[in-house]
Amino acid sequence: MNQTVHNTNNYSLSIRFSPDGFSLFIYDENNINISKKSISAKINQLSETEIIDLLSKEPELQLNYKSVRLICETISYTVIPSVFFKNEEIADMLKFQHPELPKNEIVLYNFLDAWDAVNIFSLPKSLSVVLQQLLPEITIEHHLTTFLTDYIAMQNEKCLHIWIRSSEMDIVGIQNNHLQLINTYNYSTPEDFIYYTMNAIQQLGFNAEDCKVLLYNSEKAIELHQLLSKYVTKCEIVNELL
Repeated sequence: MNQTVHNTNNYSLSIRFSPDGFSLFIYDENNINISKKSISAKINQLSETEIIDLLSKEPELQLNYKSVRLICETISYTVIPSVFFKNEEIADMLKFQHPELPKNEIVLYNFLDAWDAVNIFSLPKSLSVVLQQLLPEITIEHHLTTFLTDYIAMQNEKCLHIWIRSSEMDIVGIQNNHLQLINTYNYSTPEDFIYYTMNAIQQLGFNAEDCKVLLYNSEKAIELHQLLSKYVTKCEIVNELL
């Protein structure tokens, strides 16, 4: 993997890490996804050397790209208003939300300028060190940072945006151009998914008739959309992959 990304072609690369492995997304000059590849691995259990070896085997990572993004999925995060952010206190702020944070985690943060907020999150030290060594000029993004920055716009209407993963669902609630809720829930059945969605609607004081619910990651959303549409009037699938 090249340590420096040169602007030698019109393609962009997005590398998305999760505890179960990583995916490679290549986009053309029109930002249309032209290639996707997933590699299974227990990323959180690998050493720095093992992660480097794993990445070096992928031919897509030997090429130069116009731009590269590093996106990491983790449930250890907290989003706070910018006014309360202090760089020297980020670990304490995260531990307030996640007191059992593993000792081998590194705490990072992303500014969410449009929302006047900061996303504080942690990654396994081995992964963070490798990424900062191989691509030191690239900011490591939390997956919800990407979601909030690229796909969710401020809006006056009541709306839930739900990013669907294999066993987690990230819910972002918005009303009157403000973030009302950002949370991640574990689910194992469609019924679990419906429960957490309807519970979020209730807790926010929304109602199922006028609250719009947008489901992202269409590979997993079709069945859930069919079921959720029985309970929510305005339910849509957004055909975008992060």
